[in-house]
Amino acid sequence: MLERLLLVFLCGFSSPLLASVRIGGPTFDQTISQKRQLWPLWEQEGKVTPYPGEVRYEALTPTIAVSKSGTVTPLAVGAAEVRMLTADGQATLAWEIADGPIRIYVQAPELDWATPRIWYWYLGGNADVTGRDPQGQPLPAVIDEELGGWPGPPMAATDWSGWVSYDVPRFHQGPFVTKGLVPQPARMVFNNGYGQKSRDFIHYEGCFEAYDRFLDPEQGMIDGRWISPADCERFPSDSLISIAPHGGPLFEEDAKIEVRIPLGPQVVAARLTHPFEADIRDEGIFVSKAELLEQDQVCAELTPLDGEPFSYCVSFFSAEKPVVNTLGAQYQAAHTTFSIWSPDRKDVRLWLDGQIYPMGFIEKTESGYQDIYAVKIAGNHHLKPYHFLIDGQVVRDPYGVMVEPGTDYNLVMDLRQTKVAIAPPPPLDHLSEAIVYELNIRDFTIHESSGVSPALRGTFSGAVEPDTWLNGDPEEEMTTGLAHLKELGVTHVQIMPAYDYATCSLKDERAGPDCYNWGYDPENYNIPEERYAAKPDQPVERMKEFKRMVDGFHKAGIRVIMDVVYNHTWTRPFRESDEGERVFSQITSRYFLSDDQGRGYDLTGTGNTINGREPMVQRFIKDSLHYWVREYQVDGFRFDLAGVFPKDTVADWAHDLYQSFPDRKLLLYGEPWTAHRDPNEDHFRLHHLRDMKRDGAYVFFGGFADGLRNAVKGNNNDGGGGGFAFNQGFASVVANGLKGSLGSGAPHKGLFAAEPFHSINYVSSHDNLTLWDKILAFGAREGVSDEGYLKRIHKFASSIPLVAQGIPMIHSGAEWHRSKGGSFDSYNLPDQINALNWNQKREQRATFQFIRNLVQLRRKISSFTLSSGEDIYQRMSIVERTDQFISARIRGQGEEPSVWIYLNAGPSQTRPVPHGRWRFVAGDGEVSEWERAKIVQGGGSINIAGTSLTLLVEE
Repeated sequence: MLERLLLVFLCGFSSPLLASVRIGGPTFDQTISQKRQLWPLWEQEGKVTPYPGEVRYEALTPTIAVSKSGTVTPLAVGAAEVRMLTADGQATLAWEIADGPIRIYVQAPELDWATPRIWYWYLGGNADVTGRDPQGQPLPAVIDEELGGWPGPPMAATDWSGWVSYDVPRFHQGPFVTKGLVPQPARMVFNNGYGQKSRDFIHYEGCFEAYDRFLDPEQGMIDGRWISPADCERFPSDSLISIAPHGGPLFEEDAKIEVRIPLGPQVVAARLTHPFEADIRDEGIFVSKAELLEQDQVCAELTPLDGEPFSYCVSFFSAEKPVVNTLGAQYQAAHTTFSIWSPDRKDVRLWLDGQIYPMGFIEKTESGYQDIYAVKIAGNHHLKPYHFLIDGQVVRDPYGVMVEPGTDYNLVMDLRQTKVAIAPPPPLDHLSEAIVYELNIRDFTIHESSGVSPALRGTFSGAVEPDTWLNGDPEEEMTTGLAHLKELGVTHVQIMPAYDYATCSLKDERAGPDCYNWGYDPENYNIPEERYAAKPDQPVERMKEFKRMVDGFHKAGIRVIMDVVYNHTWTRPFRESDEGERVFSQITSRYFLSDDQGRGYDLTGTGNTINGREPMVQRFIKDSLHYWVREYQVDGFRFDLAGVFPKDTVADWAHDLYQSFPDRKLLLYGEPWTAHRDPNEDHFRLHHLRDMKRDGAYVFFGGFADGLRNAVKGNNNDGGGGGFAFNQGFASVVANGLKGSLGSGAPHKGLFAAEPFHSINYVSSHDNLTLWDKILAFGAREGVSDEGYLKRIHKFASSIPLVAQGIPMIHSGAEWHRSKGGSFDSYNLPDQINALNWNQKREQRATFQFIRNLVQLRRKISSFTLSSGEDIYQRMSIVERTDQFISARIRGQGEEPSVWIYLNAGPSQTRPVPHGRWRFVAGDGEVSEWERAKIVQGGGSINIAGTSLTLLVEE
């Protein structure tokens, strides 16, 4: 019997023929930018099948690097050679790495657009391959015929209708060299007659995708594709033959198969060999349906463009269909079941600890999952690395619960070994009692002034280290970290993204101790972020650390809200040094939102939008939410850009969580907007909250009251735009906000809510200028330099959400005038900009005491936290409102006292004291502790100081 090992590349459109890579056969070219997937094949008596055993790879030349799964990364031009070792022998493969241009293929829009062209994106300023300035902002393009190839030659037509191609020079070639250009990505330009052009494209061999894409129902769409070549219908599949819909193993109840053999420029003829008869359909796709009886192989004879015909076989085996209760790696001590949703792929395999397993197709499971691939592997696989291979491409497990740092290897986890006793969440009678504090894990304790142990700064553990003091000195009597939050009195922390995100990881070429990112670039949604773990290389400990953090917050009387970014996945659009990460796109394009013609579009400003209309995507997000509540005991979620999802989908998630965890009083809310113009009127917005009901009651979900925020402070990124805090109008919106924004149809006027939990009230967050930077920008714009007055504005603006009905949110550091040096988008700026400098708490002690005392007062006086919209309508009224002045009354009920709220944006005024006995708890920029508040009697008068909050609480 003739048996020998073969080693081949499977790489999409330019995949070489099997016959051309036999050992000792001719070499082929590969550009230095391409990564390729090695694939082990086993030839027996002239038939070729995937090798079934364990494989190791070795790079034999310094021109390449090879991973454990067989991904080859070219490092230099020249000869390349790799060795494959198995229990049955070894094989080598040699080829040449060339340094030519990168050919891109683009599917042009189906509208009347002019010929697409390429031009070279030359940027003004001190640019590098990121295309951004030191503050992370995109640099402007310089359109100059002397700089690059503007407008560039037309792209060439291809043999595929609607597709064009172009050879993009690399950065050290062509015009980049002759014109002395800074290396930059290329742009593709469409002219649709309206002056619209594409922007922020990158090189990639195969297809081509826009970083930003624009949808305009009337004018059409700028459309370029950079997705898996398997998604490009005009191109042949990676697989030489594939099985539809299964791919193997053949489950016993699924006896019939369909075999497809794609024809392309490399394979000119193909036929199925004995025992099957070929049925030719669909323009050269060979299809056969037959009962699989005793046969365990399907073979095809392929005739290449150059070379002799050869046979390629796919093996099947009858297997028990596994029970799939959840996707991902479903661990048990005796076996693990692996499964993934991939409805439009035919070649789906599992790579587990160096061995590749075929996966079987399951149309629908009893637990409701559809169109999945699954396989059950015997043995105890705890901590073993795995990933999926889909059309030859390595993909992470979307349901993965752990990942090996700096890799795409998920890890199988026995969750029983990660158990931590987590204290129950602190009591919460109703949601409007919540006071939220937004923090970033790194920012919170990374500064040395935090007093946190050096090894724990910027980590989950550091966030809950007890009894920390300013600069580590208890004699300062200035708390930091967790102790500060307890002193402040907040009920919830809203933690900015703390799941596994892409930038600054060990895979990132810019990674390092100074690398910074907020984390709105998700890779694995269900994994604690490695950079926030004290021991990132210890997976069990990494999970335990997050759980101990939740436990620490709970024991301190604080609930935990996760900031989740289900609206998009990460793309890396600016750097040619890698292919650009493509989270989910290799798995299925159905993860992403598309128009009626199947073309994806961008509502998030990040290059893609998760498709909340797809049932399996809805299920994925629901499962992820359940996992965090069940496994990590978190207490709520803040949905980033929730506006990309249909309102009914958002309502279903919220309703399901409350049905599944009825005693948890989860706090759920989201951003009711998108980054780009949205043609979908049913996507979640503030005015939809009054329609989001299940079982006759409002679902427990809220939205950020941006109307109130804007009314208080004006523009978010500069000193203009008016604002009540600056005595520049919008009193009516502020008055509506005081009543929890109850009303309908006009969110910009502060009228959208039906219940107090609908309205998340705030004046600043991680986005945009900090409140203090906004006030400084106002001062610079208006010529106001009186620091005392500017600080007074800060207190005044900060106080409004804390006395309004609804749920207030405080941006970390706003309680002491946090500044980011005027940056309004600090997502990737260093610690010098983003870290909380706790020395500022000492310097701005008066502002901290003002906000702390107001928080404590809100928690003490239940009239500030009315539990229903009906209560607010019955008990609260706006008594007086002018452009500069608002007074509101909350009527007492039972043991709940009456309250008078005065907001004076103008000069000082006097008002009569209402009948009765009152504590004058706030006024003239101060909030007294309850016991020290001055007592005033009805019949007299009080001074309502300018630019300040005044409060009277009934004795």
